[in-house]
Amino acid sequence: MSGELLKQRANTTAQHINYKGGGPAMNGLLGGEIQAIFASAPTAIPLIKAGKLRALAVTGAKRAADLPDVPTIAELGFPGYLATNWYSFIAPASTPPAIVKKLNAAIVSAINDQATLTRLSAQGMEPDPSTSEEMRAFVTKEYDTWGKVARTLKF
Repeated sequence: MSGELLKQRANTTAQHINYKGGGPAMNGLLGGEIQAIFASAPTAIPLIKAGKLRALAVTGAKRAADLPDVPTIAELGFPGYLATNWYSFIAPASTPPAIVKKLNAAIVSAINDQATLTRLSAQGMEPDPSTSEEMRAFVTKEYDTWGKVARTLKF
C-alpha cells in the first residue's frame, strides 16, 4: 500500500523503519521506539494474549482462528489486501520428481498428524499443506506480487 493511499484511506501516515529482522523490530515496538509493526502470528499472538500488544488487524484473507475478534485489513476498507507469512520445505532443483513426491507425502502426513496440528495451532499457525506443483505456483504468484511492490517502492 502506498503512503498516499494509506493517508487517504486511513487518515494516517507511516514511515518504514528498517530493522535487522522481526526480533529487533518487536523489541523496538515493546520498547516504544516504534508505534506499530506487521508481525508473524507465532511472534505476536503470545504477546497479544499476555496483554503486552494489541492486534489492530490481520493480514490474511480471513480472521485468524486465535484472534477471532480481530478484523482483516480487507474488512477495514482495503479490499484485496493479502499479506501472509508462509513456510515451505524445499529441495535442490535437481532432486528427482519421485523423491520430491515421496518427501511431499511424508511432510503432508506429518503436518496433518493431530499432534503436529495441535502444536502448530498453539503457535498461531494455520497449516495448509499442498503439492509441490501448487507450492511452485504459489511462490511464483508471491514473487510477482511482492516484486511489483518492491519495484513500486524502489526497494
